[in-house]
Amino acid sequence: MVTLLLWMLISSGDPFTVEAPEEVSPGETFTVAITTTEPGCTGITTGSFDVSPGLSYRGSSVSTSISSISTASGRQLSQVLVYGMNFTAVSSGVQTIGPVTVNL
Repeated sequence: MVTLLLWMLISSGDPFTVEAPEEVSPGETFTVAITTTEPGCTGITTGSFDVSPGLSYRGSSVSTSISSISTASGRQLSQVLVYGMNFTAVSSGVQTIGPVTVNL
């Protein structure tokens, strides 16, 4: 088993959430997802970060979804941006990612 310790630079009230598995198996590919619904946000990026030797960074992806709801007072738009950091667990043990700076 590979246990992940994710170190994120997050202060209280940040307009995003982070989802990552607590454990993965050696050889397994997994994603750390950073999600925001912040109005007016046009993108998510991260600064450089450290990864322990037991993990291999495979790159990132960004997806955006926009929804429109018609209400009595007009149309309401909302958007969700998801930034995915993809990794493969190379070896077992406790592995770390970060610290990661998130830019919205």
